[in-house]
Amino acid sequence: RGAQVVLIGPDYSPSAIHTDLFVPVRIGSDAALALAMCRVIIEEGLMQEEFVREQTDLPLLVRRDNGRFLRQQDVVEGGSDEIFYLYDEATKAIVEAPRTLALGGLRPALRGAYKAMLAGGTSVDVVPVFVRLEEQLKAYSPEAASAICDTHPDVIRKVARMIAGGKTHVLDGWTFGKSYHGDLMERAICLVLALTGNWGKQGAGIRSWAVGMFDGLFTWSNKPQPGFEAAANMDKGLKAMAATVRAQDASLTNEILMHRMAYQGTAMGGTVPPAFFWLNFCGYREIWDRPGWGDPTMKRTMSEYVDEAINKGWWQGSQQPLPSAPPRVLFEIGGSMLRRTRGGQHHLTKTLWPKLNLIVTIDVKMSTTGMWSDIVLPAA
Repeated sequence: RGAQVVLIGPDYSPSAIHTDLFVPVRIGSDAALALAMCRVIIEEGLMQEEFVREQTDLPLLVRRDNGRFLRQQDVVEGGSDEIFYLYDEATKAIVEAPRTLALGGLRPALRGAYKAMLAGGTSVDVVPVFVRLEEQLKAYSPEAASAICDTHPDVIRKVARMIAGGKTHVLDGWTFGKSYHGDLMERAICLVLALTGNWGKQGAGIRSWAVGMFDGLFTWSNKPQPGFEAAANMDKGLKAMAATVRAQDASLTNEILMHRMAYQGTAMGGTVPPAFFWLNFCGYREIWDRPGWGDPTMKRTMSEYVDEAINKGWWQGSQQPLPSAPPRVLFEIGGSMLRRTRGGQHHLTKTLWPKLNLIVTIDVKMSTTGMWSDIVLPAA
């Protein structure tokens, strides 16, 4: 159908032979490659400006003094920390950003420098996020990025122009999730798509293996029994829950509302981040705090950052289980932590296993963890 297939990866894989272009990249350097593409797109006038104004946060104003978004709580005494601002070129004024993509008569500025009046009567210099982006991209010319990612500058320019020239869809690999700052690599890729208007239409966007979207996950976990009537009753409950949340803030869009409900529902269901389990009971606090084993740019140990977040209430009670309540029973279902955790059999059997009174594995086969369990239950 005329599509061009490009594979970006560190090795010439079996998939590469079926593509139109193979782009080699050094492992873990995808962000530099993507940011260089962003610079090419902007410098060569390939950016879809109207899309960027409407669909991204690049017009939102950022304070020069602290690098944070200008928020209503900065401008109005007792204001919200979820309402942001932009500069409207139509009215030549700083205005609240709408809570919807429907801009109406607004024309958000992407460039320029402005002064915002604060609640205390003082003023602060502000610029759109896009200005900050252009400043950041100065360090990512194709030549500079090539020294980081090993991709030739001409290839970087070629792929950037290909993406900007038509509808582009990115199939995201799983390795980002296994890489340090992998989320920032993915954000850089999303930025390329944002600048070129490549989402919200067929043949565009980015995807990987997505599971647990709100409507499907909510249905699966809350539908009490089969049948249309049960689904209808569940839908009534969902709408009642939405009305309760929206009563607290009538400006919530459906998308933000779903996020709020998923957040609250997760907290109500008792699901907690697994990091605290590893940190408190599996000996990872000592490993993650070990000098020379972490990010050298961090000024404190990981534990100090975690403890600060807990003390300031940022986890809002999600830091479970507490160090004072070690687990006594472990169920391993369809997995094998002693095999799938790096050094698991050597490390976890010395740190976690002595704390447990009972270990149960449920699996279709005998696993490494199963061999270290008290009970193994076969599953069909």
